[in-house]
Amino acid sequence: MVSPSVTTVYTVTGVANNCTNTSVSTITVTLKNCTIGIEEQGMEDIFFSVFPNPTKGKFHLKTTEAAALKIINNLGQIVYESKIRQEEYVIDLSAEPAGIYFVQIQSKRLKTVKLVKE
Repeated sequence: MVSPSVTTVYTVTGVANNCTNTSVSTITVTLKNCTIGIEEQGMEDIFFSVFPNPTKGKFHLKTTEAAALKIINNLGQIVYESKIRQEEYVIDLSAEPAGIYFVQIQSKRLKTVKLVKE
């Protein structure tokens, strides 16, 4: 897990009728010791693996626990969802566009792994 401490300043820019205006006021957001919630493979307690990663479409998912599986695209849309058992699966994302996906397994715990589809 990643625990960032980041300060970001936001402004608002509006465009209407070929005119652009940027806000004078700013909003400052500071994140301290926040958990993002994405764990990378290689963590000691990981209970599933995804390979090959990156993939051209088909990939293997191997889990040690029965769980709910979701694959989420970078827009937050669920593109695949299933209940799985303790075994190995071949999942085909060939119909999905290239990009970054998040493979999420929920059992007694929640784990998410980033998957790159070429």
